[in-house]
Amino acid sequence: MLLRLAFMESERRTPILDNGHLARVHVFRKRLPMMHRAGWEGRKANSGMAFAWFVWDRSHTGPTELNRVSWDRE
Repeated sequence: MLLRLAFMESERRTPILDNGHLARVHVFRKRLPMMHRAGWEGRKANSGMAFAWFVWDRSHTGPTELNRVSWDRE
């Protein structure tokens, strides 16, 4: 799931974050660019929020793997 990185900050989400099935979290190194309407010629702004891909796997056991990823060619 593509979610805000702040998704991990909630006490209410403890059952789904700490049940051992959260296999990987891929955190973006740079903020994701915001979507713009077709034909937009203005400035392209980045999001003010950090996002990450969260991967759950029912067969996963052990600690969650954390990776830093990039959406652009560096």
